[in-house]
Amino acid sequence: MKSISSTITTKKPTKKITHLLTEEQKILQATFDLRETPQKYDTDYASINVPFDESIIKKVKKIIIEKQKLSIDSLVVIGIGGSNLGTLAIHQALNGLLYNDQNKIPSIYFADTTDPHYLTQLITILENKLKNHKNILLNIVTKSGSTVETLTNFHILIELLKKYQLDYKKYIVVTTDQNSSLDQWAQHEDITCLHVPALVGGRYSVFSEVGLFPLGFIGIDIEHLHTGARDAVEAALKKENDVIKGALAIYHAYQDGLIIHDLFIFALELEGLGKWYRQLSGESLGKPLKDNPQTRCILTPTLSIGSVDLHSVTQLYLGGLPPTFTTFIGIQQWNKTIKIQKDKTLTSLNNTIQGKTVNEIMDAIFYGTIAAYKKQKKQFTIFMLPQINEYSLGYLMQTFMIQMMYLGKLCNVNPFNQPQVELYKKETKRILTHA
Repeated sequence: MKSISSTITTKKPTKKITHLLTEEQKILQATFDLRETPQKYDTDYASINVPFDESIIKKVKKIIIEKQKLSIDSLVVIGIGGSNLGTLAIHQALNGLLYNDQNKIPSIYFADTTDPHYLTQLITILENKLKNHKNILLNIVTKSGSTVETLTNFHILIELLKKYQLDYKKYIVVTTDQNSSLDQWAQHEDITCLHVPALVGGRYSVFSEVGLFPLGFIGIDIEHLHTGARDAVEAALKKENDVIKGALAIYHAYQDGLIIHDLFIFALELEGLGKWYRQLSGESLGKPLKDNPQTRCILTPTLSIGSVDLHSVTQLYLGGLPPTFTTFIGIQQWNKTIKIQKDKTLTSLNNTIQGKTVNEIMDAIFYGTIAAYKKQKKQFTIFMLPQINEYSLGYLMQTFMIQMMYLGKLCNVNPFNQPQVELYKKETKRILTHA
């Protein structure tokens, strides 16, 4: 498999920072050493062992085969945040944004919002399928088993399923923590259930049952996802590696006052990857420091898509010069090629593009953007995917997850919790209780 290449420039770390990085790597190594033991999921770093757990793929494949016998036309993933974003990112990256418009079977839909307009449209689509005797499968994904948005959508969609399927329970797969309220309900109702390792947090769970079941069900090669992720883990445990260099580059930029970290992706189908990364960074780093709660980490993740956002925010980045550090993601070899034919009647419009491929034009825009950033002395790193495939996505996403663990150490925050997210949940529950 071709590996991801990177261009990372960073300052030489101080002795203190070197000590922190060494300490973190020892923790990762100690967790990794448990990967074939019953204790493999006993630490907050447990997610790095998920790609090495063959039992997960075995369980997931067994349920996929079982549910495929039901002749499923459409899969609906009901989840939000870490229960949804990784799956959506990989699906869109590999299948494209217009997958459902190409009459693929099974099609896949995501119920990740309580927006009434979106849900009404989704219900209409699904009900039309059911009326035409097509089967749908609901995969409800929530670690806690109590996420209000997810349960709201599940309530709505299970009622729709009941309306058309007497044996509706066969058409549901639950993914949750063992012994959660949702798990207990599923066991009582004899509904298929997959369990997520307790200490594998949502935003680190894409290579667990959370992502593997829906992705495998629509035909994505989940073994190659795991292979890429495994290689990324092993690379991150070497003495010098791009995971540490990338974390250092972001951290040093942040210490220099560059409080915005923009992920600038030059592939439209990777926009979901950017949204996944935004959650990974925002929830992992945005919080009070461990030893000084009055001081907070405010490293702010943003997302830009090339070339669309060259015509929306590049003026800001290169003209307004906000305190931004950029990570560019480019593609070395595109999976599709489109050639622009030579047409004399159009020569006067733009003679530089005739006879070239769209791929060549996209590459020129990508490297032109980097050249412009250099001239403006903007700080950045570059990751180049050899291709958009399961292996490269597994490698890149696992790299980013481990990089976030190192950044948590450097920024002196806990990268595995999200206590302030509970604030809105508490207020939402209060309002609903007294409504």
